[in-house]
Amino acid sequence: MEDRIDRLGDTVFQHGPFNDRIYVMQTGTADLPELLPYLEKLATKRGYGKVIAKCPTDCEAMFASWGARCEARIPDYYDAGRDALFMARYFADDRADERRPDAVADNLAIAQAKAGEP
Repeated sequence: MEDRIDRLGDTVFQHGPFNDRIYVMQTGTADLPELLPYLEKLATKRGYGKVIAKCPTDCEAMFASWGARCEARIPDYYDAGRDALFMARYFADDRADERRPDAVADNLAIAQAKAGEP
């Protein structure tokens, strides 16, 4: 039960039953018109509960119109100071809810307490 890595144009994504999701590791911006319907079909066919994509901010509107929401941002990740976004679309309602919110809150508090000045 292992996941696999595939490519569509300049886009690289991992998917499989082990993680029950598709993770777009590298988003080819020009691929989006073809990519988003492909990901939806793949998620539906394989029964994946989630699609999450790391993408530059200029992809946000297209992912949002597809039904994805921004779950995280990494400032200055790409060249020219562009942020990276993690856009997620859920195909299973239970995947959209954090299963262990107390553990997440505890870990976040620890990380913030240890964080130094930027």
